[in-house]
Formats: sequence, structure tokens, C-alpha cells
Amino acid sequence: PLSTTIETLSRLTHPNDAIFGICNTIVGGDSTPSNISGSNQCNFYPGEMPANAIDNDELTKYTNFGNGTISTSSETQGCYTGFYVTLSNSPSVLKGVQFRTGNDNPNRDPITITIEGTNSTLLTIGNSWVLIYSGSSGLDNDPGRYELGIQQTFNNTIAYTSYRLLVTTKRALGVAVQYSEAFLFG
Repeated sequence: PLSTTIETLSRLTHPNDAIFGICNTIVGGDSTPSNISGSNQCNFYPGEMPANAIDNDELTKYTNFGNGTISTSSETQGCYTGFYVTLSNSPSVLKGVQFRTGNDNPNRDPITITIEGTNSTLLTIGNSWVLIYSGSSGLDNDPGRYELGIQQTFNNTIAYTSYRLLVTTKRALGVAVQYSEAFLFG
């Protein structure tokens, strides 16, 4: 598998961290909550929820349909979805991210992302977030299913209690965005 590991960084997210799915959200914009009701707009399946993105289990995944439904398909459906998470060990300085692909549908892989940080408790309010990273997810080249992408690192020196990750583009035409893990490192 294609992967890069930076030994000096450790995972910031843990399975017990508070995590919330979001959709139709842009950098600096208010967060729109995703719902656990299936395959419609701003929905995710009950078994493919946001908590799966940080559960350290490569056999689970987080799927979000974003601005569409399972009956339609587009290059943008599922984009501008993601999550915000409040770290149990916070505040922490985020310095990297690494994705693990889901079990199927490579077209759903996130290709570009943004990550924002905040120390506010107003997590749905857009102007409380500060942009930290905008760029590749590390999955530019498909590593295969259940595989790690290349760890992306960036310069950040500010510790935040919460982070918001948004997928801005995906690999190709499809009905959703999905990934098994989104590891945040610091």
C-alpha cells in the first residue's frame, strides 16, 4: 500500500471524541448537520456514521450523500461534507492528516479537503473557525480499498480544541463521499 508515516506525529483523534457529521458546508460558513436517516440529501446510513471516521477500524466507513440522493449521481455529490470533532485531549496542535479508503467505490474517495480549527464552543457558527489547511487528501492516486493514502503535513502552531474537516472534491462521478478513516495528527 502507498503510505508515508511521520514518526514524530501522533494521532489526535480517539474513538470516544465527540464527532458530528456535516454537509453543504463551506470554509468559513455555518455547519449544516447531517442526519442518520439513509440515502437522501445530507444523510448517512446508520452503519456508516461520522464516528466511523475516527474509530480506528479499517472495516467501517463514513458515507455522506451531501447535496443529493442515492438515485442521482454527479461529480460534486457528497462534496462539502465532513465532520467536526472535539478532541478529548485538547487543545492540541494539528500538523497532519491521513485518510484510509473505504471498502468499495473508489469514485467516492476524497481528493481535496479543508481543515479548520476553533477554540469556541459555537461549533455550528462559521466565523468561529480558522482555516489551517486546504489541499490534497493524500489519495490523489488510488491506493486500493482499505488502504492508507499519503500523510499530508502542514505548518500549524496554534492549538485548538475542535477541528472541522470538509471534503471539497472527490475522485469521480458518484452518489456520495466515503472514507474508512480520517486520522488527524499532531
